[in-house]
Amino acid sequence: MAKRLVETFSVTINKPVDEVFAAIADVNNHAKWSPTPFRIAEVSDETFATGAKFASFGNSRHGEDHRNDVQVTGNEANSRFVLTSDDKGETYINEFRFTEIGNNTTVEKVIDMPKPGGPAGLAFPAIFKSAIAPRIQEGMDQMKATIEG
Repeated sequence: MAKRLVETFSVTINKPVDEVFAAIADVNNHAKWSPTPFRIAEVSDETFATGAKFASFGNSRHGEDHRNDVQVTGNEANSRFVLTSDDKGETYINEFRFTEIGNNTTVEKVIDMPKPGGPAGLAFPAIFKSAIAPRIQEGMDQMKATIEG
């Protein structure tokens, strides 16, 4: 099995957990806070219950409007929401974890992705931290702003 990179990003949103969870578990909303163009299509279940499938299109190392086949692999109300995608035979996992603190909610986004092999794999953690992680945090910050209204 390929080596994996797992990184966690977090943001605290000034809304109760049920509102935050509902916004994130409705994948139709994800384009509102994506730092790059993003859209979904071919949704099998608009409630995004565990097992629901859809196609996502966005920018990737493969180019613009790149397709991923995505499945909801976890949907535990106000606790956990997990999307698992297949991109050219590689598995990517985006897990959202929710912690309510008073009327605020901390959202952790855990990204679990394959690292490239060979020399690129050795440099990948540094590349991820300098080029990819800031975009992910930008999306988290925009998610906070969008949900808070």
